[in-house]
Amino acid sequence: MLLPQIALKIPPAKVLRYLGIKNSTDHWPELLRQIEAVIQAGKVLATPTAAITQVPFCLEQQGVVIGSMPDLVLGDAALRKISAVSVVAVTVGEAIEQEVTRLFNKGETTKGVIMDAVGTVAVEELSEQVIGLAARQMGVRGLYATAKLGPGYQDMPLEYLPAVLQLAEAWQINITCNEFCQMKPSKSLCFFIGWVPEPPKIREKCDLCQKADCLYRCWNGRREEFVL
Repeated sequence: MLLPQIALKIPPAKVLRYLGIKNSTDHWPELLRQIEAVIQAGKVLATPTAAITQVPFCLEQQGVVIGSMPDLVLGDAALRKISAVSVVAVTVGEAIEQEVTRLFNKGETTKGVIMDAVGTVAVEELSEQVIGLAARQMGVRGLYATAKLGPGYQDMPLEYLPAVLQLAEAWQINITCNEFCQMKPSKSLCFFIGWVPEPPKIREKCDLCQKADCLYRCWNGRREEFVL
């Protein structure tokens, strides 16, 4: 299922987090105004699109084996009671990263750094919005989303990325990767979501990490829903 023209959310607080700022911005009103201006520019530049589909799987002793990829095993313990598996690809397009390059070339370093953070937050928020939409649909079946699982996440090697992109039919939204498993556009994500009959204890990848003071830690464990 293709999801074009998604209404993108880019919270300023999360942009601040990706900029490495965790204290109050009360003393930096000009910085906050600049961030909000770049966010608005980023929303104009972004072309948020997504592809999501359910994939066949079977439960083996070592974990969940994706039917069309017998070498790919999802070993997360939350998946032992799995009822369905979805593969998701999302991107906000190339324009934001092109604008980052342009700003750096012009010597507007601060704006370039902020725009790069805006792009990172945009694609992360887009993935959560897509999961929220799918969660509304799967909730009718009494199913709940697990944490994201994908190449580079937890124990899944990054080398699986080309195969997962193919499984997601990511070419439909113009996502590719090179021989070094770098995605193009760079502000893109590809991952699996498991669907289980009860809310999983681990809902975010950060739940697996004990570094509570990490600037990039997810602030809450809830999925945000949205309406197309």
